[in-house]
Formats: sequence, structure tokens, C-alpha cells
Amino acid sequence: MAQWVLARLEKQDYAVPVGVVVEVLRLVALTPLPDAPPWMLGMLNLRGKGVPVLDLRRRLGLAPIEFGLDAAIVVVENSGRNVGLVVDEVAEVVEIPDENLEEPTGSGGGLKAITHSGTKTILVLDLPFLLDFSRHVVART
Repeated sequence: MAQWVLARLEKQDYAVPVGVVVEVLRLVALTPLPDAPPWMLGMLNLRGKGVPVLDLRRRLGLAPIEFGLDAAIVVVENSGRNVGLVVDEVAEVVEIPDENLEEPTGSGGGLKAITHSGTKTILVLDLPFLLDFSRHVVART
């Protein structure tokens, strides 16, 4: 059984392993990056280190929005580097038994697994896929 941080986008829960979450921050001003893909919002100065921040909505092919006061940046570590993911809100930390995780049907489009908790579906993000910056477009699932 593993622990997962649930982040919400459009009332849908997305999960990332607790072990890769460095910290959760309130949305702050970012330094824009010239010629960056539309899902790359800019750089965050995190204690003197530059952290790229991406709009998880756009990265997953969802419609962009103006983020509200509940928006958060989930800073995750992937392949030795930190990356920020802007989400509508961070909901909670949950435990999901490994046997409850199932492979998504179709291409996955940035999803590693799917699980169900009562009446809600939780989508587990495939961080290496999403944070491969050579991929400019992610198919919507």
C-alpha cells in the first residue's frame, strides 16, 4: 500500500506518490520563459534555485483557466530535478493498495494507472511521461 497526494483539476482527482512530492506552495508570480510551450508557465525561484513550472491542465489537454486563490504548485522531484505542477487545489493524502491500481485503456496520455475509491475515480499521473519536455502535446484521454 502506498500513499498518494491527490491534486484536483476540474473536480477530477489526480494522484502522485507522496515520495516524489518535495513541497506544496501557494501559486506565486513566475518568471516567464521566452519561446516556451503553452503548458510551461515559467520559472519559480525556490530558495535560490530555478524550478520550471507547468500548467498541468494544459499538459493533460484540458482547457486553460485563470487560476484562483486555491490554486497550488505541487513541486515534484523527477530524475533528479524539481518541477512544479500548477493544480486547481491539493485535496488530501490517501493510501491506495497496489492491487487497486489498474492500467488505463488506450494511450494513457500521461496516465500511469486508474483506481476507484467509492464512487470517485482517481487517475495516477505518469510523471516521467508528463515531464519529458520533448513532448509538446499530450493526447487527451
